[in-house]
Amino acid sequence: MNELKQSNEALRKENERLAELESKIDGSFSKHGIYSTPVPESKQP
Repeated sequence: MNELKQSNEALRKENERLAELESKIDGSFSKHGIYSTPVPESKQP
C-alpha cells in the first residue's frame, strides 16, 4: 500500500510540474501572438 501512496505522490508532483510548464508555454505563445486551439482532453480508461 505504501508503494501506491508513493506513486500517487510522484504523479501529483509531476502533474504540478507539467501544469507549470504548460502555463509558461501558453504565456510565451500569447506574448508572441501565437494562439493555438485547445486540444480536448483525452478520455482515460
